[in-house]
Amino acid sequence: MVRLRRRVALACALSLSAPALVACPSGETRHDVYMKGLQIEGEAERGPCKLTFDGGMRAQVLSSAQINECLRMQEAAIAEYERAAEMGMKGDPAFERTYARALERKKRLESMRSNVARMEREQVEAKAAEPAPLAR
Repeated sequence: MVRLRRRVALACALSLSAPALVACPSGETRHDVYMKGLQIEGEAERGPCKLTFDGGMRAQVLSSAQINECLRMQEAAIAEYERAAEMGMKGDPAFERTYARALERKKRLESMRSNVARMEREQVEAKAAEPAPLAR
């Protein structure tokens, strides 16, 4: 009876430690890479992608430089998602939704960048065309 208990205890100890060794390889897992992409997107949302309200203008303020930084971070997140897909993350429904959403966001940011840059150019040109105030 004592031998049987020792064997069961040894088998349990081996079964508990073996999966830990197998499940914890050195390096990043596909899930780690996916989470890194999500983290980059979150930092972008809290940082350069966050709109700020200008009380004087009574509007949300957005510059092309801000959009460029947001787009750069979005592309970094997409690169991490593509790494995760190469590591076997494809087929996971949550991953597929996140990746598709990131690609769509990138497309919208590229469109916004061109529109905001055009509006900024028009604003600079309008200021340059204004007549100088008369000196008294």
